[in-house]
Amino acid sequence: AIEFLLWGQDLNGTAAGAGNRPATDYSIENCTGGNCERRRQYLKVVTDLLVSDLTAMVAEWSPTAAQTSGTLAYNFLQSPLAIDAMLLSIRTMATDELASARMGSGLTLFDTEEEHDCFSDLSHVAIYHNLQGVLNAVYGRYHSPVDGREISGPSFADLIEQQHPQTFTALDSALTAIESNMHQLLELGERSENPIRFDQIIGQGQTTPPGEAYTLANQTSLMLTELDSTFEEIRTLLALANLSAGDGDGD
Repeated sequence: AIEFLLWGQDLNGTAAGAGNRPATDYSIENCTGGNCERRRQYLKVVTDLLVSDLTAMVAEWSPTAAQTSGTLAYNFLQSPLAIDAMLLSIRTMATDELASARMGSGLTLFDTEEEHDCFSDLSHVAIYHNLQGVLNAVYGRYHSPVDGREISGPSFADLIEQQHPQTFTALDSALTAIESNMHQLLELGERSENPIRFDQIIGQGQTTPPGEAYTLANQTSLMLTELDSTFEEIRTLLALANLSAGDGDGD
């Protein structure tokens, strides 16, 4: 909702250009498009809601929350299925969400409305950081863009490497290759001259032969999908429960 309010609809199809909402759509004195006051109020409400939700989520994972019954942190740390749930979350984000919903749908259907950020054309940024979230969870590390801190600790990857070094090597090699591809897609979208954004990549898939950027993006989506078999192997090797997204109480 916030993305649409800021950029407006992208009517460029697979051509260059994102949504182009004028600032006057929020002007009281020189209103364009009508409903400017209502649009201003709605943008403030949904932005306040986003800040409120993020603030609440930070509180659920604070050191205090870890000692407070009923919080996400406490429930996670006390759960006998914590590691099982970690694998489910990593697997779901990498394969179901990122590979399929956030990349594969648009690339397969050649539909720009299926891309991650279809109003701002910043999907290349979003999917890159989606992957970073997966890597953070696997390797137990996080680089804070706010203060530059490097936060790290014992990780899921450490457990795999200790128990099954060959499986860890296979997973690590696959994630390294995927990250390299994602970085290339990010650079394509951010370069100063003739950037190629994700909606343009989708358009390349309709050409014969497909464009190089489309081939790169599609290959990356398929590589992420192929991780599913590796994650299943890890689940079996570590004797973890075969959880599904509907299991438990939502924590």
